Amino acid sequence: MSNQNSQQKIPDVENQYRVAALARVNQMHDDLINANAVINQLRVDLNREHDRVTLTLEERDRYRHEAVRFRKLLIELATQMANIGLLTRKAEECVSIVGEMDAAPTPPAATIDALEEEHGKRARAKALAQLGVALEGASHD
Repeated sequence: MSNQNSQQKIPDVENQYRVAALARVNQMHDDLINANAVINQLRVDLNREHDRVTLTLEERDRYRHEAVRFRKLLIELATQMANIGLLTRKAEECVSIVGEMDAAPTPPAATIDALEEEHGKRARAKALAQLGVALEGASHD
């Protein structure tokens, strides 16, 4: 009988090993399914993050282009303002000169005519003197 009990125990032990092995295989199968689900979720998350990075880069590039455009406009504006400043100073000089001219006494018309006549006489005398020098130089040759 002892022989029968030991033969009966062997199949029970084998069954227990099989049950334990089957439980481990089922556990590994469940772990594999869970791991695949986690991997798929991580892929989805990775794709979402990749899209966010792409959108962030596009937004950064847009801001960069706008900053360059605004910088260019600011330089143009500063140049125009500098030109306006220069023109304003030149206009102030012109206004002050005109103001000085308005404040100066105006000579009578007769005095102006006399000055012009005197200037004309000097110019004629100078021209005659130059002509005389030229004639003397021609007669010596």
